[in-house]
Amino acid sequence: MRLVDGRGQVRELSPLHEPELFSAARVHLGCLGVVTEITFQCIDAFDLEERREIVLFDRVLADLDRYLTENDYVKLWWLPYTDVIQVYIYNRTKEKRTIPRPDELMEEWGLSTYSFSALLFLTRALPAITPTVLRSLQRLYFTPRRRVNRSDRLFNIGKMIPIHNESEYAIPREKAAEAIDRLAGIVRGASPEYRVNFPLEVRFVPGDDIPMSPANGRDSCYLGAYVAGAKWTEPYHRDFERLMREYAGRPHWGKLFSLTADEFVDLYPLYGHFNTLRRNCDPYGIFRNAFVDRVFGE
Repeated sequence: MRLVDGRGQVRELSPLHEPELFSAARVHLGCLGVVTEITFQCIDAFDLEERREIVLFDRVLADLDRYLTENDYVKLWWLPYTDVIQVYIYNRTKEKRTIPRPDELMEEWGLSTYSFSALLFLTRALPAITPTVLRSLQRLYFTPRRRVNRSDRLFNIGKMIPIHNESEYAIPREKAAEAIDRLAGIVRGASPEYRVNFPLEVRFVPGDDIPMSPANGRDSCYLGAYVAGAKWTEPYHRDFERLMREYAGRPHWGKLFSLTADEFVDLYPLYGHFNTLRRNCDPYGIFRNAFVDRVFGE
């Protein structure tokens, strides 16, 4: 990585040259400088088999460890107020690619966005019908399926996603089932203050050694609290963040969160070390802004 720091100095970074700064710069929030060049280590392209299973809510939580140990990649979607979870299972394969179904093509082209957006508008206009709408959506659209295609086509979601607000936190993976169950309980009991009209997304990532990565030092489960409705965002995310604090949750840096510098000190073991690197790289505050000041208490 080539980085220009706040002094105007060009830094050539790698695991062997300035390894401390290289490690920190992999997630540096724009604080350390401007990255002008980066070299990625890539792997050969590969195909995936995707299986979507519709499983009872409690059964998924009971079998979560099995899903994670037996498959290459796993994610979960839960439509609030329903009693099932969509389990997405991905494994590398050399099998023949499947022909896309009409609904898959609609999703890939972004056409399903318009119908989903209309349903979201309906739930905002008539909040009381939100559970009914989502249960109907579950029955009509989220059905079991299997497909084989390039990894990028299966990992990525369609071209268009309805406007919504997102908060996402990383918690220790071993706490995932308990946290999902408790969050679902919060969602079900929240009315009439707010309704959650967007899927709860759950994904899993391995731990890493990057100082300001939410997965630093621990295998992690990311819980995504999404909602399409401005007036519902604050109360939903308030309750969500309160729960995440109990699990030492670390927020996704690019999404909504209300944590402050005092809380980050406790959440990130290398927070102080990173802050020292930040000040050394940018002694004149060239890269400071409201976000940086909030995270680092300037």
